[in-house]
Amino acid sequence: MVKIAITGTHSTGKTTLAKSISEQFKIPYIRGDKSIQICNSLFPNVPINKLSAYDAWKLQRMMFESFNESLNHNGDCVTDGFHLSCLPYGLRYTDNKITQMEGYNEFVQAVLDKSKEFDIIFYLPPEIALENNNFRPQDQALRMDIDTIIFSLLQDFNYRTLSGTIESRTRQAGDELGIRDEQWSNYIVFEGLPRSGKSTQIQSLKQKAESRGIKLYLCERNDNEFMTEFKRRRKTNWYDNSREMLKLHAEGIKYDFRINNVEERLAEGQMVVADRQKFTTMSLFGALGIPRYLLYEAVYDLPDPGKVIYLDTNPAISVMRSIQTESDRPLKVDLSLQEKVRALYLHYARDHRFHVIKPNQSSQKVTQEIDAFVFGESR
Repeated sequence: MVKIAITGTHSTGKTTLAKSISEQFKIPYIRGDKSIQICNSLFPNVPINKLSAYDAWKLQRMMFESFNESLNHNGDCVTDGFHLSCLPYGLRYTDNKITQMEGYNEFVQAVLDKSKEFDIIFYLPPEIALENNNFRPQDQALRMDIDTIIFSLLQDFNYRTLSGTIESRTRQAGDELGIRDEQWSNYIVFEGLPRSGKSTQIQSLKQKAESRGIKLYLCERNDNEFMTEFKRRRKTNWYDNSREMLKLHAEGIKYDFRINNVEERLAEGQMVVADRQKFTTMSLFGALGIPRYLLYEAVYDLPDPGKVIYLDTNPAISVMRSIQTESDRPLKVDLSLQEKVRALYLHYARDHRFHVIKPNQSSQKVTQEIDAFVFGESR
């Protein structure tokens, strides 16, 4: 019996995904977030963010009880929202006044305990536009603040981040449920710091595939209009972390995905391998200071690879190697920046289920581990 909860701030697509998972994988869907029904019944004509602290306290306790429906369901189920949501909304809708209510500390512990009864938790980042449902306040700052609290709370849970279109999110959910999309499993991307050995390992993987009679295509990188403009601007300011630069880099990666006909090749049964994809954009610009939600927003329509192999390299090693060959590129020889990039890569590795190749292994052992991961599971 598996209990699946989908969480995130409002307007992230929780209900849409829950219904898609239900339909695709034949898992009963139970409505989780009943805040509209509860508010319309108890507090008609009062905006949810205008409730008194006492009424907000009452609302969150009723929400807590309504979330129990999925846990009390006899069998598998997927629900759009769960107990954890009670905490950030209660805090922000009352400017923290809810914390003064009698029994609040015990309530917080009960929320955490019940939330941990779910077997799988999917977190959706706020990568799509804020929807006006005539109920939630149209306050983007509030939406982001609630997302920040939810994401922070989740760090004590075993969760997976699902990003992208509904098709991509549903496919990723299937992976977590053990229902792998064999076609997309053949889309493999290598990520890692500069000079981490990606090109060497990709060539080795290609040779192994050919020896097994597997048709493998290596994606080509193109000096498309987006990357050309990105490189031109970067030379005048290597540390430019503007949204314009983020968009140019993301669009360049998307262009490569399209021009290499990745989806068409996968449909034909080919194995497709790429050196860097969306997580390169996210890790680089995240290290430069771009907020997490803008990173997800920029790469929203770029599908997650079926497999991501992250070659974990000590940033100091990466920098020393780059000094020898690319000393004219300040970002690659900036140890402090590369340490931040590595930290973000490892964060995304946990959230998106990368296969992490640990450092300090011989090149031969790395190759063996990659071969076992790629061919041992799908062939």
